[in-house]
Amino acid sequence: MGRAHEWREWIERGEAMSYRAIANKAGVASGYVQTILPLAFLAPGLTRELLDGRRQVRGALMGWLRRGIPADWNQQVYRF
Repeated sequence: MGRAHEWREWIERGEAMSYRAIANKAGVASGYVQTILPLAFLAPGLTRELLDGRRQVRGALMGWLRRGIPADWNQQVYRF
Protein backbone atom coordinates (compact mmCIF):
# COMPACT_ATOMS: atom_id res chain seq x y z
CA MET A 1 0.00 0.00 0.00
CA GLY A 2 2.92 2.29 0.71
CA ARG A 3 4.30 1.89 -2.80
CA ALA A 4 0.91 2.62 -4.31
CA HIS A 5 0.69 5.91 -2.40
CA GLU A 6 4.24 6.83 -3.35
CA TRP A 7 3.45 6.23 -7.01
CA ARG A 8 0.26 8.28 -6.72
CA GLU A 9 2.38 11.15 -5.39
CA TRP A 10 4.68 10.82 -8.42
CA ILE A 11 1.63 11.22 -10.67
CA GLU A 12 0.33 14.20 -8.70
CA ARG A 13 3.74 15.91 -8.86
CA GLY A 14 4.10 15.18 -12.58
CA GLU A 15 7.18 12.96 -12.04
CA ALA A 16 5.64 9.97 -13.83
CA MET A 17 2.56 10.11 -16.02
CA SER A 18 2.08 6.51 -17.13
CA TYR A 19 2.31 2.98 -15.82
CA ARG A 20 5.48 2.55 -17.86
CA ALA A 21 7.07 5.72 -16.44
CA ILE A 22 6.25 4.62 -12.89
CA ALA A 23 7.63 1.14 -13.60
CA ASN A 24 10.87 2.54 -15.02
CA LYS A 25 11.36 4.88 -12.08
CA ALA A 26 10.51 2.17 -9.49
CA GLY A 27 12.43 -0.62 -11.24
CA VAL A 28 9.42 -2.93 -11.54
CA ALA A 29 7.26 -4.29 -14.36
CA SER A 30 4.46 -2.07 -15.65
CA GLY A 31 1.97 -4.91 -15.09
CA TYR A 32 2.89 -4.86 -11.40
CA VAL A 33 2.24 -1.11 -11.28
CA GLN A 34 -1.16 -1.63 -12.92
CA THR A 35 -2.03 -4.22 -10.29
CA ILE A 36 -0.78 -2.34 -7.21
CA LEU A 37 -1.53 1.33 -7.99
CA PRO A 38 -5.31 1.02 -7.35
CA LEU A 39 -4.52 0.46 -3.66
CA ALA A 40 -3.79 4.19 -3.49
CA PHE A 41 -7.44 4.86 -4.28
CA LEU A 42 -9.13 2.75 -1.60
CA ALA A 43 -11.70 4.35 0.66
CA PRO A 44 -9.84 6.03 3.56
CA GLY A 45 -11.76 4.11 6.22
CA LEU A 46 -11.10 0.83 4.46
CA THR A 47 -7.40 1.65 4.23
CA ARG A 48 -7.26 2.34 7.99
CA GLU A 49 -9.10 -0.89 8.80
CA LEU A 50 -6.76 -2.94 6.60
CA LEU A 51 -3.62 -1.36 8.04
CA ASP A 52 -4.62 -1.73 11.67
CA GLY A 53 -5.90 -5.28 11.21
CA ARG A 54 -9.59 -4.62 11.89
CA ARG A 55 -10.47 -5.87 8.40
CA GLN A 56 -9.05 -8.88 6.59
CA VAL A 57 -8.94 -9.48 2.84
CA ARG A 58 -11.16 -12.37 1.81
CA GLY A 59 -9.11 -14.56 -0.52
CA ALA A 60 -5.75 -13.75 -2.06
CA LEU A 61 -5.06 -10.03 -2.31
CA MET A 62 -3.31 -10.22 -5.68
CA GLY A 63 -6.27 -12.07 -7.20
CA TRP A 64 -8.63 -9.45 -5.84
CA LEU A 65 -6.46 -6.67 -7.28
CA ARG A 66 -6.25 -8.33 -10.70
CA ARG A 67 -10.05 -8.52 -10.89
CA GLY A 68 -10.15 -4.80 -10.29
CA ILE A 69 -11.08 -2.47 -7.48
CA PRO A 70 -14.30 -0.50 -7.94
CA ALA A 71 -13.92 3.28 -7.93
CA ASP A 72 -16.97 3.68 -5.67
CA TRP A 73 -15.90 3.55 -2.01
CA ASN A 74 -19.16 1.92 -0.86
CA GLN A 75 -18.64 -0.90 -3.36
CA GLN A 76 -15.06 -1.32 -2.15
CA VAL A 77 -16.21 -1.79 1.43
CA TYR A 78 -18.91 -4.23 0.33
CA ARG A 79 -16.49 -6.32 -1.78
CA PHE A 80 -13.95 -6.57 1.02
